[in-house]
Amino acid sequence: VDDKNIQEILKALPITAQYFLCKPNVIRGKEVKDLGIDFKKAGFDSFKEFKDVKTAIEKAIHSLNKNDTLLIFGSIFVVSEAISYFENILDE
Repeated sequence: VDDKNIQEILKALPITAQYFLCKPNVIRGKEVKDLGIDFKKAGFDSFKEFKDVKTAIEKAIHSLNKNDTLLIFGSIFVVSEAISYFENILDE
């Protein structure tokens, strides 16, 4: 969400990880291009930007290697959309 101190949050993240950035489907969601600017300012260079949570998850899943872990985090809105995505997969 756009009201978070993103630079402080980024200090806690490993700079060598690969990130899939996206915007949750809420009005207050931070624009993904602005999030990318924040990541770049903080020195991250291994990130990709996606228009929505579903697309980011799908791209992340396809990039995983056998022993990789997928961690989804951000606002509660991002996590909620991710949970819905995986619930829909299980229902198919």
